[in-house]
Amino acid sequence: MKPFAYNRRPEMNDLIFKYEMYAPSGHFPGFEAEDFLTVFQFYTTALFRDEAQTALENGLRSFPDSPKLHARLALYYINNKKEELAPGAIDAARICGYHWFETEILEIQSLAAKKKYQEALLEINELKKRDKLSTGQINQLLLEESKIARKAEDYERALRSLELILRTEPNHIEALEQSYRLFEECRDFELSMEVHIALTNADPYSYMAWYNLGHAYYGMFEYQKAIEAFEYCFLIKEDFAPAYLDCAEVCIQIKRYRQALICYRDLFKHMEPNAEVLKNVGICYQQLDKLEEAKKFYCRSLTYNAKNEEVFFNLGKCYVTEFNLRMAARFFLKAWTLDKKRSDFVEALATTYFKLGKHSKVWPLMEKVISLDPEQEYSWILYARFLTLTGRFDEALELLNESEDHIQTEDVHFCRAACFYLLGKKEEAFDQLASGLEEDLEGMNLFFEMVPHVKHEKKVRDILNYFYPSQKVA
Repeated sequence: MKPFAYNRRPEMNDLIFKYEMYAPSGHFPGFEAEDFLTVFQFYTTALFRDEAQTALENGLRSFPDSPKLHARLALYYINNKKEELAPGAIDAARICGYHWFETEILEIQSLAAKKKYQEALLEINELKKRDKLSTGQINQLLLEESKIARKAEDYERALRSLELILRTEPNHIEALEQSYRLFEECRDFELSMEVHIALTNADPYSYMAWYNLGHAYYGMFEYQKAIEAFEYCFLIKEDFAPAYLDCAEVCIQIKRYRQALICYRDLFKHMEPNAEVLKNVGICYQQLDKLEEAKKFYCRSLTYNAKNEEVFFNLGKCYVTEFNLRMAARFFLKAWTLDKKRSDFVEALATTYFKLGKHSKVWPLMEKVISLDPEQEYSWILYARFLTLTGRFDEALELLNESEDHIQTEDVHFCRAACFYLLGKKEEAFDQLASGLEEDLEGMNLFFEMVPHVKHEKKVRDILNYFYPSQKVA
């Protein structure tokens, strides 16, 4: 069993500690059925699914007639791809006196989990015909109808059901959550914007409506408006973590790293940090050139997830910036070890080894880079440049010839021109230079980087004057 995670509520920590202490014996003195439900919820939130199921099973051994425990186990089966076990748990809940309506909802959810969408929708229609259903019960049926219609890709019916709920309860949280998921799936952000603007006008304090509006603006590439909507959301409900997270994500996307850090700072008042969030904080500090802070948060992230290859890669980049190439190589190597298919990891490692003078390690790594992503133009050019910098001009030419089977870039001409020039084959070099300049005038920068001393050669000046007649080169 995994050790329990720290929680802000001391009474929760005490309950989990007692549960885990008693669990090996299977006897839980002083526990009530509700305590097992609380333990189940704790493990579910922490994503310890097996432990969550075990908590319910332990509860049922202690309280076999608890309708709530049977019902919660049925729902667990439905939500965790064990729907074939759900009917038995639903029947047990019914026998133990679970409310008839909630039992019917479980039956509907069980059918939907088995992808029997039409059967589930027919069952909903039959239940709607019953007399004396409360507004809450009707809305619950409509909510299930919307979820099932969405799964069946009947988006029009799904939206219609949500609209009926929101007419009677404009701030119905579950309906608004479904609205978010629905519009994300059908990608109709313009309609989502119209719907949620209307909802925020009807109830300016509906935090979920503001949250959904933020996503609608994001989908419409209205990033500033998205940020403002998310800010309204967490101003209304200060502990709503998704709004802080999504606001920070938009800020990072548009390079407002300081604003993103403010979002994360406020988020930590309401939520325990996790590996992903700490990594994102590190990214913000790295982009602001605060490398010590960046490294600190990356290392904290690794305490939550020691196998996050992106974190190791970013640490490597921090050390490159600090000119600590040996440390950079260690972290790039670790990142590549964790994900062997990432060509950028291998390329960073090869580049670092080249700067360290460990050329024998560079060539097999660059071959690996090209085999992983043969259509990446930069990798071929980088490899060719490494070869020319070590005097392997013929090999560089062979590589550039091979590259034309995979990439189309004029940089190949400029690279090849440099190789010919360095081999003393000036006519071939100038022919390649002219071929490249016919398509890309900016490519001369690459050529001059590879052979800077050639800038003042007459033939080169003549070629440049031909292609740059308005900028005569003396």
